[in-house]
Amino acid sequence: MQKDKEQVSAYYDQLWNEYEQTKLSKPNSRHRTIFKNLKRAGLQPNSSVLEIGCGVGSLSGLIIGYLTDGFFAGADISSQTIGFLKNKYQANKRTDFVVTDMTNFTYNKKFDFVIFPDVLEHIPIETHTKIFKTLSHLVHEGSIILINNPEPLALEWVHANRPDLLQIIDQALHVNHFAQLAYENGFYIEKIEPYALHTVQYDYQNIIIKPKHTLKSLQQKQKSELVLTNIKSRL
Repeated sequence: MQKDKEQVSAYYDQLWNEYEQTKLSKPNSRHRTIFKNLKRAGLQPNSSVLEIGCGVGSLSGLIIGYLTDGFFAGADISSQTIGFLKNKYQANKRTDFVVTDMTNFTYNKKFDFVIFPDVLEHIPIETHTKIFKTLSHLVHEGSIILINNPEPLALEWVHANRPDLLQIIDQALHVNHFAQLAYENGFYIEKIEPYALHTVQYDYQNIIIKPKHTLKSLQQKQKSELVLTNIKSRL
Protein backbone atom coordinates (compact mmCIF):
# COMPACT_ATOMS: atom_id res chain seq x y z
CA MET A 1 0.00 0.00 0.00
CA GLN A 2 1.36 3.39 -0.97
CA LYS A 3 2.12 5.58 2.04
CA ASP A 4 0.96 9.19 1.87
CA LYS A 5 2.94 12.22 3.02
CA GLU A 6 1.03 12.56 6.30
CA GLN A 7 1.64 8.91 7.25
CA VAL A 8 5.35 9.21 6.59
CA SER A 9 5.63 12.50 8.47
CA ALA A 10 3.80 11.06 11.50
CA TYR A 11 6.01 7.96 11.43
CA TYR A 12 9.20 10.00 11.56
CA ASP A 13 7.84 12.36 14.21
CA GLN A 14 7.38 9.30 16.43
CA LEU A 15 10.64 7.63 15.39
CA TRP A 16 12.82 10.66 16.09
CA ASN A 17 11.09 11.20 19.42
CA GLU A 18 11.96 7.62 20.38
CA TYR A 19 15.55 8.18 19.24
CA GLU A 20 15.84 11.21 21.48
CA GLN A 21 14.43 9.35 24.47
CA THR A 22 16.78 6.39 23.98
CA LYS A 23 19.82 8.58 23.22
CA LEU A 24 20.15 7.12 19.71
CA SER A 25 20.28 10.53 18.05
CA LYS A 26 24.00 11.03 18.73
CA PRO A 27 26.43 10.69 15.79
CA ASN A 28 27.42 7.09 15.16
CA SER A 29 29.92 5.37 12.85
CA ARG A 30 27.63 5.82 9.84
CA HIS A 31 27.30 9.58 10.39
CA ARG A 32 31.06 9.93 10.92
CA THR A 33 31.76 7.93 7.75
CA ILE A 34 29.43 10.13 5.70
CA PHE A 35 31.13 13.21 7.15
CA LYS A 36 34.58 11.85 6.23
CA ASN A 37 33.33 11.08 2.70
CA LEU A 38 32.07 14.65 2.41
CA LYS A 39 35.50 15.99 3.32
CA ARG A 40 37.12 13.58 0.85
CA ALA A 41 34.77 14.94 -1.81
CA GLY A 42 35.99 18.49 -1.12
CA LEU A 43 33.90 19.92 1.72
CA GLN A 44 35.53 23.12 3.01
CA PRO A 45 34.81 25.30 6.07
CA ASN A 46 33.27 27.93 3.75
CA SER A 47 31.07 25.51 1.76
CA SER A 48 27.30 25.83 1.51
CA VAL A 49 25.50 22.57 2.31
CA LEU A 50 21.95 21.27 1.93
CA GLU A 51 21.20 18.11 3.89
CA ILE A 52 18.02 16.37 2.74
CA GLY A 53 16.49 14.21 5.45
CA CYS A 54 18.40 15.77 8.33
CA GLY A 55 16.26 14.08 11.00
CA VAL A 56 17.26 15.14 14.51
CA GLY A 57 20.59 16.45 13.24
CA SER A 58 23.01 13.62 14.04
CA LEU A 59 25.04 14.33 10.90
CA SER A 60 24.03 17.99 10.78
CA GLY A 61 25.91 18.78 13.97
CA LEU A 62 29.17 17.40 12.56
CA ILE A 63 28.80 19.48 9.41
CA ILE A 64 27.69 22.68 11.15
CA GLY A 65 30.63 22.47 13.54
CA TYR A 66 32.99 22.22 10.57
CA LEU A 67 31.46 25.09 8.57
CA THR A 68 33.20 27.94 10.35
CA ASP A 69 32.56 30.30 7.45
CA GLY A 70 29.94 28.41 5.43
CA PHE A 71 26.19 27.90 5.40
CA PHE A 72 24.02 24.91 6.27
CA ALA A 73 20.38 24.20 5.40
CA GLY A 74 18.59 21.13 6.69
CA ALA A 75 15.39 19.75 5.16
CA ASP A 76 13.09 17.08 6.53
CA ILE A 77 9.48 15.93 6.23
CA SER A 78 9.14 15.83 10.03
CA SER A 79 7.93 19.15 11.45
CA GLN A 80 8.89 17.93 14.92
CA THR A 81 12.56 17.47 14.10
CA ILE A 82 12.77 20.72 12.16
CA GLY A 83 11.27 22.55 15.13
CA PHE A 84 13.81 20.89 17.41
CA LEU A 85 16.74 21.93 15.18
CA LYS A 86 15.46 25.48 14.69
CA ASN A 87 15.43 25.87 18.45
CA LYS A 88 18.81 24.17 18.93
CA TYR A 89 20.58 26.38 16.37
CA GLN A 90 18.55 29.58 16.73
CA ALA A 91 21.68 31.57 17.65
CA ASN A 92 23.57 30.34 14.59
CA LYS A 93 22.78 32.67 11.68
CA ARG A 94 24.60 30.39 9.24
CA THR A 95 21.93 27.69 9.52
CA ASP A 96 18.37 27.22 8.30
CA PHE A 97 15.89 24.35 8.66
CA VAL A 98 12.85 23.73 6.46
CA VAL A 99 9.93 21.28 6.49
CA THR A 100 9.59 19.86 2.97
CA ASP A 101 9.30 16.62 0.98
CA MET A 102 11.61 18.21 -1.65
CA THR A 103 9.22 17.69 -4.58
CA ASN A 104 8.75 21.43 -5.12
CA PHE A 105 11.41 22.94 -2.85
CA THR A 106 12.97 26.29 -3.76
CA TYR A 107 15.69 28.29 -2.07
CA ASN A 108 17.34 31.66 -2.56
CA LYS A 109 20.82 30.25 -3.12
CA LYS A 110 22.65 27.42 -4.84
CA PHE A 111 24.55 24.89 -2.76
CA ASP A 112 28.09 23.53 -3.09
CA PHE A 113 27.02 20.22 -1.56
CA VAL A 114 23.69 18.40 -1.42
CA ILE A 115 23.57 15.34 0.84
CA PHE A 116 21.15 12.42 1.03
CA PRO A 117 22.32 10.53 4.18
CA ASP A 118 20.44 7.22 3.79
CA VAL A 119 17.26 9.02 2.81
CA LEU A 120 16.21 8.20 -0.76
CA GLU A 121 15.39 4.60 0.15
CA HIS A 122 12.79 6.00 2.58
CA ILE A 123 11.18 8.41 0.08
CA PRO A 124 8.43 7.10 -2.25
CA ILE A 125 10.22 6.10 -5.45
CA GLU A 126 7.61 7.76 -7.65
CA THR A 127 8.70 11.17 -6.28
CA HIS A 128 12.45 10.74 -6.95
CA THR A 129 12.30 12.26 -10.44
CA LYS A 130 10.56 15.37 -9.06
CA ILE A 131 13.21 15.66 -6.37
CA PHE A 132 16.06 15.48 -8.88
CA LYS A 133 14.35 18.06 -11.08
CA THR A 134 14.19 20.26 -7.98
CA LEU A 135 17.91 19.68 -7.38
CA SER A 136 18.80 21.01 -10.82
CA HIS A 137 17.73 24.47 -9.59
CA LEU A 138 19.67 24.22 -6.32
CA VAL A 139 23.16 23.53 -7.68
CA HIS A 140 25.84 25.24 -9.74
CA GLU A 141 28.32 23.73 -12.19
CA GLY A 142 30.78 22.73 -9.48
CA SER A 143 28.28 21.33 -7.00
CA ILE A 144 28.52 17.83 -5.58
CA ILE A 145 25.60 15.58 -4.66
CA LEU A 146 26.59 12.90 -2.17
CA ILE A 147 24.21 9.99 -1.64
CA ASN A 148 24.83 7.49 1.14
CA ASN A 149 22.64 4.52 0.36
CA PRO A 150 22.20 0.99 1.73
CA GLU A 151 23.87 -1.53 -0.58
CA PRO A 152 20.80 -2.92 -2.42
CA LEU A 153 21.67 -6.62 -2.08
CA ALA A 154 22.16 -6.13 1.66
CA LEU A 155 18.81 -4.35 1.98
CA GLU A 156 17.10 -7.08 -0.03
CA TRP A 157 18.50 -9.58 2.49
CA VAL A 158 16.98 -7.53 5.32
CA HIS A 159 13.62 -7.56 3.54
CA ALA A 160 13.74 -11.35 3.27
CA ASN A 161 15.22 -12.15 6.69
CA ARG A 162 14.78 -9.22 9.12
CA PRO A 163 11.71 -7.23 8.07
CA ASP A 164 11.38 -6.05 11.68
CA LEU A 165 14.35 -3.74 11.02
CA LEU A 166 12.67 -1.92 8.13
CA GLN A 167 11.20 1.57 8.27
CA ILE A 168 7.79 2.58 6.92
CA ILE A 169 9.32 2.85 3.42
CA ASP A 170 12.57 0.98 2.86
CA GLN A 171 13.27 0.15 -0.77
CA ALA A 172 16.42 -1.32 -2.34
CA LEU A 173 17.78 1.11 -4.94
CA HIS A 174 20.16 -0.25 -7.57
CA VAL A 175 22.65 1.63 -9.74
CA ASN A 176 20.30 1.74 -12.73
CA HIS A 177 17.84 3.81 -10.68
CA PHE A 178 20.46 6.43 -9.78
CA ALA A 179 21.74 6.48 -13.35
CA GLN A 180 18.27 7.22 -14.70
CA LEU A 181 17.68 9.96 -12.12
CA ALA A 182 21.03 11.55 -12.84
CA TYR A 183 21.18 11.50 -16.63
CA GLU A 184 17.53 12.47 -17.16
CA ASN A 185 18.01 15.60 -15.06
CA GLY A 186 21.33 16.99 -16.27
CA PHE A 187 23.67 15.15 -13.89
CA TYR A 188 26.20 12.36 -14.22
CA ILE A 189 27.54 9.73 -11.83
CA GLU A 190 31.20 10.30 -10.98
CA LYS A 191 31.66 7.51 -8.44
CA ILE A 192 29.87 4.60 -6.79
CA GLU A 193 31.90 3.21 -3.91
CA PRO A 194 30.50 0.29 -1.88
CA TYR A 195 31.80 -0.19 1.65
CA ALA A 196 31.30 -2.48 4.63
CA LEU A 197 30.43 -0.77 7.90
CA HIS A 198 28.37 -3.11 10.11
CA THR A 199 28.71 -6.39 8.19
CA VAL A 200 31.46 -8.38 6.49
CA GLN A 201 29.69 -7.90 3.16
CA TYR A 202 29.14 -4.45 1.68
CA ASP A 203 26.20 -2.79 3.44
CA TYR A 204 26.45 0.81 2.17
CA GLN A 205 27.30 2.79 -0.95
CA ASN A 206 28.90 6.21 -1.26
CA ILE A 207 27.63 7.76 -4.50
CA ILE A 208 28.93 11.01 -5.99
CA ILE A 209 26.78 12.78 -8.60
CA LYS A 210 27.65 16.06 -10.31
CA PRO A 211 26.01 18.41 -12.84
CA LYS A 212 26.93 17.29 -16.35
CA HIS A 213 29.22 19.76 -18.09
CA THR A 214 31.66 20.00 -20.98
CA LEU A 215 35.34 19.71 -20.08
CA LYS A 216 37.26 22.86 -20.96
CA SER A 217 40.51 20.89 -21.15
CA LEU A 218 42.02 17.46 -20.55
CA GLN A 219 45.26 18.15 -18.73
CA GLN A 220 48.14 15.70 -19.02
CA LYS A 221 49.85 14.64 -15.79
CA GLN A 222 53.42 15.77 -15.12
CA LYS A 223 56.10 13.40 -16.41
CA SER A 224 57.19 12.56 -12.85
CA GLU A 225 53.62 11.56 -11.98
CA LEU A 226 53.38 9.35 -15.07
CA VAL A 227 56.63 7.62 -14.15
CA LEU A 228 55.39 7.00 -10.60
CA THR A 229 52.07 5.64 -11.95
CA ASN A 230 53.96 3.32 -14.26
CA ILE A 231 56.10 2.03 -11.38
CA LYS A 232 53.06 1.45 -9.13
CA SER A 233 51.30 -0.48 -11.89
CA ARG A 234 54.15 -3.00 -11.86
CA LEU A 235 53.92 -3.72 -8.13
